[in-house]
Amino acid sequence: TEAHLRRMPGRIAGQTTDLRPGDIKGTDEPLDLAIRGEGFFLVRTPQGERFTRNGQFTALADGTLGDARGNQVLGPARRPVQVRADGTVPASAVGVFAVTGATKEGENFFTGQAAGAATGEVVTGALETSGVQPARTMVDMLASLRAFEAGQRAITTIDETLRLSSQQVGSLNG
Repeated sequence: TEAHLRRMPGRIAGQTTDLRPGDIKGTDEPLDLAIRGEGFFLVRTPQGERFTRNGQFTALADGTLGDARGNQVLGPARRPVQVRADGTVPASAVGVFAVTGATKEGENFFTGQAAGAATGEVVTGALETSGVQPARTMVDMLASLRAFEAGQRAITTIDETLRLSSQQVGSLNG
């Protein structure tokens, strides 16, 4: 996902999260999972169930699939996914949920309502790449820099005009 800023002249009006799926890149790690298409993984956190698209998973001490923070990944029936003895999980064992009202919570988590199974499919040995578009981000940064520079030049011009005006007023013979 990518956070986008809605801009108004001179200020940021708000921030939104782009939930469109990113590209998928192979890692050859058996517990790296990506979702091709729409949907979210479901994890059980101390704060309750949360959704994520971050599929960089690991085997937990109890033999279940977990995220980097030790949260259990849940399957379609909302039960922990078991890691096989060979260190793999079947793609069908991992739940892919459709979510309504997805709201970003923290770095990789979302809250919302599960709305059944999503249309996306699990890809093993791969991760979803960032949705950030470097070229667009660079263009946006340059546009912001140019707007800042233009504002700075306007202030410098006003300052110079006021300085000259005060000098002229001070030099008038009265």
